[in-house]
Amino acid sequence: MSLFQAKRITGATALRIALWAVFPFAALWALICLVVGMSYGASLFRLDNLWPTVLWFMILVLPIWIFQTLRSAANDWRRLAVTLLSTLAFVTFFVLTQVK
Repeated sequence: MSLFQAKRITGATALRIALWAVFPFAALWALICLVVGMSYGASLFRLDNLWPTVLWFMILVLPIWIFQTLRSAANDWRRLAVTLLSTLAFVTFFVLTQVK
């Protein structure tokens, strides 16, 4: 094994650990949003403004997407990095636009 391959595997392991650290928070967030969405679903879905519904579905899919990537990415550091960066970008976008 070359030094480059060892560094790539180490980087993939670090990304995998970071995604496993983010996963419980994403799952808890999705569970909370699922309960709220099922309780107040009629007011969440409006044809004139679908943005809250789209965000709700994105939050519900987030832990599924993270888990699927962790399960299937093996040591593909690019796929792990894209998933981690996309997750952090989505959370940042949500906080900056929706949290008041």
